[in-house]
Amino acid sequence: MGEDFSAKDFRTWAGTVAAAVALSEVGPIDGAKARLRVAEGVDAGPLIETKRKKLKEARDKLSRKRGKLANEGFVSKAPPAVVEGERADVVLLEEEERRLLAELAQLGASGD
Repeated sequence: MGEDFSAKDFRTWAGTVAAAVALSEVGPIDGAKARLRVAEGVDAGPLIETKRKKLKEARDKLSRKRGKLANEGFVSKAPPAVVEGERADVVLLEEEERRLLAELAQLGASGD
C-alpha cells in the first residue's frame, strides 16, 4: 500500500516549511555569499544558459535605468522620490550583475 509515516516525519516537514517561509520573508542578506556546486557528470549547460539569460535581462534593465538618469529632462522634471528610486534600482541591478557574473565564473562560464 502506501508509505508508513511517523509523527517525526510530519514534525520534520512542518519545520522545513516553517524555515522556508521565514527565509523567504527575510530575503537576501547584504554581504552574504553562496557558492554554486555542480556535481561531477551533471550537465551545467541549462543552468549556465539560465544565468546568462538573467544577466542579459539585468543588463538591459540597467541600461534603460542609466539612460533615464542620464536624461536631464527626466531628472529635472521627475519627483525626487522617483529619481531616487531609479538610482536605487541601478544599485540593485549592479549588484545582481556582479552576483550573476560570479556565479557564472564558478560554473566555469563567462557572462558574454
